[in-house]
Amino acid sequence: MIKKFSLIIITIFLGAFGASAEQVVLKYHSFLPMPHSANSKFVKPWAERLASQSGGKLKVEIYPSMQLGGKPPQLVDQVREGVVDLIWTVAGYTPGRFPKLEVFDLPFIASTAFATSQASQEFAETLGKSYLL
Repeated sequence: MIKKFSLIIITIFLGAFGASAEQVVLKYHSFLPMPHSANSKFVKPWAERLASQSGGKLKVEIYPSMQLGGKPPQLVDQVREGVVDLIWTVAGYTPGRFPKLEVFDLPFIASTAFATSQASQEFAETLGKSYLL
């Protein structure tokens, strides 16, 4: 999954800016601390791979623990306002904003973590693309 996502980002980057573009720096912001597995085992290795596969033309600056300010419910707004480019958040932090995602946070709905993960991935791959933008 990380490799596929990295290649998608590189393809978008090269298509939008051309292969001879200067370095582009993407800001990633999260409420999670750096030692959290989402940051240390997913985001950091992905950012390193992205920089490597792009020949250093893409760089991700990681700002964990809300280092750029604000509170977790404001992360989506930070992307929309151009403060940051990427975030890690929880849809439940912004109740009413993404009502179709809230089903994944309801108690007793998920039978297993695996089933919920599969359902949320399917959502992201179909309806999610137009819904979240």
